[in-house]
Amino acid sequence: CGGALTADRGSFSSPFFPSNYPPKTTCVWTIEAPKEKFLKVQFNKFFLGKYSSQCQNDYVEVNGQRLCGSKPKSTVVTSRKNKMTITFKSDSSYVDQGFIAEYEAFIPNNPCPGRFQCTNNLCINSTLQCDGWNDCGDGSDEDGC
Repeated sequence: CGGALTADRGSFSSPFFPSNYPPKTTCVWTIEAPKEKFLKVQFNKFFLGKYSSQCQNDYVEVNGQRLCGSKPKSTVVTSRKNKMTITFKSDSSYVDQGFIAEYEAFIPNNPCPGRFQCTNNLCINSTLQCDGWNDCGDGSDEDGC
């Protein structure tokens, strides 16, 4: 698991996703985009053990920010640099399904090329804006319609 990711977009996941990840595992991914671009990672499915404020057991760390527990909605982490490091770590106390994530390099003044950017940084198809459904999860695609 882990490795260097250099394409403008792609995906990665915890080992064996959607089956349970193994205990005592560490994976490190480094994403590097061209110098003029920033990066974002969207976790679409996320089940990493029990939530704690410190995320000491099983966690994903993105540029120093730890994520753990179960997240029912997509979570987006954005970097204002062209490099990002993602570390997945599991201890021996608990295993869970893990995660699957997509990453994308973007030009800073256009984070969702050809799509609508939600307030929570998700990008959705423009046809979903003002369609009467909360596609963003925060309602921003239905604001002002």
